[in-house]
Amino acid sequence: MNATTSDRALTPTNWHRSVRAACASDNQLQSIISEFGIPPFWRRAPGWQTLAQIILEQQVSLHSGRQAWLRVRRAVQPFNAGRVVDVGAAPLRRAGVTRQKAAYLVDLAEAVTTGEFQAAALGRLSNELVRERLCAMRGIGEWSANCYLLLAMCRADVWPDGDIALQQVVSERWGIPRHGDRSALVAGFKPWRSVAARLLWHDYLSRRQR
Repeated sequence: MNATTSDRALTPTNWHRSVRAACASDNQLQSIISEFGIPPFWRRAPGWQTLAQIILEQQVSLHSGRQAWLRVRRAVQPFNAGRVVDVGAAPLRRAGVTRQKAAYLVDLAEAVTTGEFQAAALGRLSNELVRERLCAMRGIGEWSANCYLLLAMCRADVWPDGDIALQQVVSERWGIPRHGDRSALVAGFKPWRSVAARLLWHDYLSRRQR
C-alpha cells in the first residue's frame, strides 16, 4: 500500500496552518501556544543516522539521549554505516552505550550496508507499512518507528505512545496519570496527532528551558 492522504506530511509551508487546525479542537493545546508561542518546525534528516539516534533515546530522558548521541559520534569517526560495521560494538560501549543498544546500532549499520534498510524507499509507503518495515528490524519497536515517522518523515498523524516527555505533559495538562489510559485523549487529536505531540514536546522543553 502506498502512502495516502491520511499519511500526509507536515512541511514548513503548512506548519502554522496545521497548528491552528490542531488547536481548534483542544483548549490545552491552544494554551501551550498562548504561553510559549508556536514552536519551530523541527525536523531530522531521513536516514539511518536519525534512526540510530532514536535508538539511543529509547527509555531515557531527552537530555540523556542527546548526550549519548554526541558521545557516539565522537567515538566513531567518520560516523557512517560502513565504519560502524568495521569497528563493531566496542567503541560504542566505551562511549557509554549499553550492550543491548550497541548491538542494535551495529545491526542497523549492517542493514544499511546490505541494503535491508533504505530510507528513501519508505517515503512511498503508508504509516502502517513504514511501522511494519521498521519494527521488523532488531531494536526497533513501535515508539522508535513512530518517532521516525514523526520527526524524519514528518507525517501529520502519528503519536509515539510511551514517550516519557509526552506522558509528563499529559499528566500536567490533563491530569491523566503517567500510566493511565490516554487513548481517548489521543484519539481526540486526530488527524493531527503529530502536531499535538510536537506541541506537547514544546511545552516540556519550554518549561524546563532546554
